[in-house]
Amino acid sequence: MRAAAIVLAIAGCSYRPTVGMTDDDGPRTDGAETDGFAGSIDVAHLGPDEEVKLTGTAEWAIDADLTIDTETGEIDPSPPAGVVVIPSAVQQDGGPAVMVIQAATITITAQVDIAGTRPLIFVATDKFTLSDKSIDVSAKGSKPGPGGSLGGLGPGAGASGTHDVLADGGAGGASYGNTSPGGQGGAGAASGATGGTPGSAYGGPNVLQGGSGGGTGTSGNLVCDSAGGVGGGALQITAPSIAGTANALINAGGGGGDGGNTCAADGPGGAGGGSGGMIFLDAPMLLGTMKLFALGGGGGEGGEANGSKAGNDGDDAGITSGPGGSTDTNGGDGGRGAGTNPAEPGKVGSVENGNGGGGGGGVGRIYYRHSLTNPFIATPPGDPG
Repeated sequence: MRAAAIVLAIAGCSYRPTVGMTDDDGPRTDGAETDGFAGSIDVAHLGPDEEVKLTGTAEWAIDADLTIDTETGEIDPSPPAGVVVIPSAVQQDGGPAVMVIQAATITITAQVDIAGTRPLIFVATDKFTLSDKSIDVSAKGSKPGPGGSLGGLGPGAGASGTHDVLADGGAGGASYGNTSPGGQGGAGAASGATGGTPGSAYGGPNVLQGGSGGGTGTSGNLVCDSAGGVGGGALQITAPSIAGTANALINAGGGGGDGGNTCAADGPGGAGGGSGGMIFLDAPMLLGTMKLFALGGGGGEGGEANGSKAGNDGDDAGITSGPGGSTDTNGGDGGRGAGTNPAEPGKVGSVENGNGGGGGGGVGRIYYRHSLTNPFIATPPGDPG
């Protein structure tokens, strides 16, 4: 199955998959099997100098709501003794620095909210369990998920719309996954002026990184510009087995773009939606059921005299994405990632409005490896695996 909103319901096996990543995080070419965690910890995206530090023996039961800040390294409430926390000094090869948390077992029965400037890697040397609760690495308003980019920034950032005296173009949505349907952000609507183009696809399984920001809605007056949606965050879970239950959820959705605000006579076009982030499950065995989402945020409505609405953040309602603007939307919906539901381009507003809506943000990336027969599954379709 390949989609950026997926449900895992699979029994594991005792094989450590090797497709896509290796001990040194490059593509494996010899086809050899490995023994998983027997004798050493092989963690995707980490080198051996970091792996040898992961010797924590604690059994960490997260049974009260928990927050993690990957910029400061703060965890509230604090984990018990025996949990290894490497706050910020871990550098990926060719990728951003990450925060790492390791224990023998990690069992989550409460809400976990993660924010900050760096992606997060959970490592459990025995078992990782998410039971009927959620891990949230999604964008929240103007705050990116961990490792996600601000509006207008990131390697897949959407372009700003252009300004015209009569009407402004909407901004482009951010992209992350490839350009197949569902992967790329939507273009901003042209309305007198040119709409912004969507961002370019980037990334892959060898780098753990978050989503990018949607383009800025421009008005010719910087004070009046509308901010692009921010990118969803990045989370990796490495363990011999990862278990979930029916309501277990990981959300890495992107943020919605701002609507063009009423600012003197210069209401801008709508801003573009942010792209979804990245979820990477690294385990020989996946047990039970778990829902994974990395949806794009909606584009904002173009500015009008009565105000305009921002696009919704990418959410977890079924497999829907963040809708653009309002009931008579001229912002584009964010990408759903199911191939038939790509991010939408912005729409031109009414005669009274005229400013273009922002394009929706594209879906993020979800990777998981689990079995000999289907060792590496990726989204969007066409990613290496």
